Formats: sequence, C-alpha cells, structure tokens
Amino acid sequence: MQNKNYIRLDMGSGGNVIKPTISLICQIEDELGSVPALLNRFKSDNWKIADAITLVHMMLAEAGTSYDYHDLGNRIIRDGVNWYKEQMIVFLELCIAGTTVSYHKMVS
Repeated sequence: MQNKNYIRLDMGSGGNVIKPTISLICQIEDELGSVPALLNRFKSDNWKIADAITLVHMMLAEAGTSYDYHDLGNRIIRDGVNWYKEQMIVFLELCIAGTTVSYHKMVS
C-alpha cells in the first residue's frame, strides 16, 4: 500500500511502514551516496542488486525489523528484484519531494 508519506514493505513479521527520516537519509547517503544520484541510478537501470539489498536492509532496520543481510538478499532475488526496485524509486522520491501534502508557512 502506498501513501503520500510512507511506503509499506510486507516482509518478515508483517507490514513495515517506512517513512523518510533524517537518520535514515543520512545512513543511505553514507552507505550508497546521495539520494538524488541513487534515485537516478535506479531510474536509469544503472544500479546493482547489492544497492537494492542494502537499501531495503536499512529501511527495514529503521522500521524495527531485523533481517540477516544474506537471507534478505536471497529473498529479494527469489521474489524478483524489479518489485523492490519500484519500491525504492517511490521511497527515494519521497525523500526528495518531501512528505507534506500542504504548505506550512514558517513562523520566525
């Protein structure tokens, strides 16, 4: 299920709601490079399967689900990497576009 401010990955013990947070974004950028560049790699098919596994692993950890990296990789390959790729694109776009649906004027 998709929403404007999160994605849901149904893995492990159930549905994992993943929202962009600054801690997750910083971890992604530390491990995989800038979010815009990573998004571009996924959209242009210039990505590695390890990118998808690493990103999903970080996202699940942020949602509180512990998954062995290699078991997760085997599951992603078994399920079909393209499904995960589509989810990564949606999530990375959320990181860039923001998750708010209305404009809020900043008060000084």
